[in-house]
Amino acid sequence: MALGRQRQDVACRQCAVARFEADIGASRWLSDSFIAGVYAGGAIQNNKNRNGKTFVRARIYANWHGPNGVRLRGAYEHRHHLDGRLEGQDVFTVEARAPLGRNFDIRLGITENVETEAMISFGRYW
Repeated sequence: MALGRQRQDVACRQCAVARFEADIGASRWLSDSFIAGVYAGGAIQNNKNRNGKTFVRARIYANWHGPNGVRLRGAYEHRHHLDGRLEGQDVFTVEARAPLGRNFDIRLGITENVETEAMISFGRYW
């Protein structure tokens, strides 16, 4: 479950919505380093730009745990808006994470959700 404020999609720069999300699913280890899963859920949000107050979704994902702490993750999500101008919406995500030391990491990612968004971030943990 999640509650927060986020952009409607990556194409909309001024479209923050308040959103409550909940999902349920299952995953399975397919090998010592590969896990895949599926889940279903939905969200309630404020109706910004007539996109609707609710959507349901299904998602599949896979995570690979590589050598030296490297991780890769890919996911596909389909959203079905129940009461807005959009009917279906597809979201693709690919992320990579590599540790740079005990308390640091770097992450690279690409999300396709109406438009494409690339991300690079550095993390410090304590």
